[in-house]
Amino acid sequence: MADNIWAMFGTMPGGDEEISPPACMERAQTYLSERDKRKIRKEFKNRVGDPDQIQHLYRAVLAGAFLARQGFTVQYEPKINGQTPDWHFKSDGVGEFISEFRNFQSPEKIKVEQARALDENGPRLWSGAMPENTDRLWLAMLSKATKYKKLANETGLPYVLIVHGLLTACLDSGEVEKCILPLDGLFAEYPDLSGVYHMYERTYKGRLQLHWDGTQLQALAEAGDLRDPEAGYRFEYYANPKATRPAPWLTNGLLPYRFPARQV
Repeated sequence: MADNIWAMFGTMPGGDEEISPPACMERAQTYLSERDKRKIRKEFKNRVGDPDQIQHLYRAVLAGAFLARQGFTVQYEPKINGQTPDWHFKSDGVGEFISEFRNFQSPEKIKVEQARALDENGPRLWSGAMPENTDRLWLAMLSKATKYKKLANETGLPYVLIVHGLLTACLDSGEVEKCILPLDGLFAEYPDLSGVYHMYERTYKGRLQLHWDGTQLQALAEAGDLRDPEAGYRFEYYANPKATRPAPWLTNGLLPYRFPARQV
């Protein structure tokens, strides 16, 4: 990848209530137990005023809903051997695993610029040079890869990291692969890490495009058609070929923007 990309982001007037964060959050929580719903609502209340923590929790709950829709029973922040990973997932006859979630954002300086531009009156546009994410992503994933290594060994459960890249961070799959797949990557160094889910947002048929202009990459985020069934949160699963406890039943998938609530 080039040393940096030139990115442009904007917001459109109006909105669609069905795919708004509050509406998606309510539907996502229908896949959780009553205990977990109470815990999530309490955490949201406690995090009011901290946008980063709200973003993290919102995307983490969407990840839980995605795996619940894949047939797993989900438990948020379970107590296991005195520790609390973000998730425990179990599917009878298939398997179970523990998981940590990481929300990956723009560098702090750029994040502040983006927030200011997208919140102000007027065109609500931001553009600027984005550095490559690999070094920051490596450190972020490393902290999670080691966090529950001991618990995974104690329980014998596969351990999976879910990394969500905010659209404004311009995180692409190639950068994720650089961190985990090489001979000196995280997979080779940490066989206790069973796999990584790369969670990212795509609008109409994946219209986040990367173009060469001869000297640099340009990222163009298009609004697309959010009613398209392919629009939503995509999950790409990378299995660790060196894993001591593999999770071969995990696959790629999609949580559509208009995913339904669970039918009781």
